[in-house]
Amino acid sequence: KHLAVYELESVAALESDAYKRVRTNPTAWTKRCSPEVIGTTYIRNVYTLIHPTTVTPPVAESGMAPALQLGRMDVPPEIDADFNTWYNTIYIPNYEKVPGVIRGRRFRAVTGTPTYLTFYEFQNPKVSESPAWAAQRDIAPETQRIRPHMRHAPGSPGVYVKTFSL
Repeated sequence: KHLAVYELESVAALESDAYKRVRTNPTAWTKRCSPEVIGTTYIRNVYTLIHPTTVTPPVAESGMAPALQLGRMDVPPEIDADFNTWYNTIYIPNYEKVPGVIRGRRFRAVTGTPTYLTFYEFQNPKVSESPAWAAQRDIAPETQRIRPHMRHAPGSPGVYVKTFSL
C-alpha cells in the first residue's frame, strides 16, 4: 500500500487559481499514473490541524519521518468533546513518550470522512509493535470510557514507510 501526504500552509491552497489550473489540466503522465487511475483504494480527504494548535518552526522545517502511522476515525457526536480532550491531553502525549515516536498530531476533516485523522511520526515502522507502545494503550483510566466509542475506517490504523520525499 502507498500513501501520498501533502502538508500545506493552509487548506485555502486547494482553492487557489494555481492549484485549480494544475488539477484541471493534468499532464500526460498524471493522466496515466495518478492515484485516481491506478489506485485500488483512493482516498482524497482534506484535513486541518487541531492538535497541536500551531506548527512550530522546527516541525515546519523538518522532513517527513521514516514511518507514519495513520488512524482515521469517527466518534458519536455526544462524546466528541470528551474524545478530543482525552486524545489531545492524554492519548497522544502518552504515546509520544514511547521510544521511536517523533511526534503525534491530529486533524479534523474539511472534506471527506471519517472526521478525525491521527498522524504519528515514527523513527521506524515497528514502533507500534513494541511493548512500550502496547503499555501506553490502556495506561489511563479514561481510555476505557472513550475507546469503545471510536469507529476506525477500513485499513486504520495503518503504518506506512517513506520511500521518497520531494
